[in-house]
Amino acid sequence: MTAAAPLFTGATRLVESSLLGRFAVEEARMFEFPDGLPGFPSCRQWILVDAGYPGCAWLQAVTERLVTFFVLDPFRAVPGYTLDIPDEQLSRLGASSADSIAVLGVVTLPRSAGEPATINLQGPLVLDVRSRRGVQLVLAENALGLRYPIDLGSIG
Repeated sequence: MTAAAPLFTGATRLVESSLLGRFAVEEARMFEFPDGLPGFPSCRQWILVDAGYPGCAWLQAVTERLVTFFVLDPFRAVPGYTLDIPDEQLSRLGASSADSIAVLGVVTLPRSAGEPATINLQGPLVLDVRSRRGVQLVLAENALGLRYPIDLGSIG
C-alpha cells in the first residue's frame, strides 16, 4: 500500500473566520495585497475559499476573522462586461501575461427578500494567480458603477 499524498505540501497557517469557521491553509495559496483594500489597509494577506458555485468565492482576510467578502467573476454575472487593466497595475502585480489574471467583483447580498444582490464594478479586484498578488482597482469612470444589480440564481 502506498502512502497518500500529503494534503499540505508547504507551510500552513490556521485561519479563523467568523463566517467560515477555522481552517488550515497552505501559505503558498494566499494572496498578498501590498496596500490592503480600501477601508482595510492592514489586511494584506487573503485567501480565496470556494463558495460552491462556479465563479464564486469567499475572500477571507487571513489576520482579521471578521473580514470576509463574497466575490464573483464579473464576466459570468454581467453580460458584455469588459475591463482594461492598466499596464502599471499588471507590472505591479508581477503579471507575466494576461492569462494569469483573475478579476473578481465584491458582491453585496440583499438585506431583504425581493431586493437584488449587487456587484461592485467600479472597484474590481485583480489577482495574478502566478505571483499570488492582488490589487483593488478604483476606477474613476465606470458606467456600471458600485452597485450593479445581479441575479445570483442565474450564475453557474
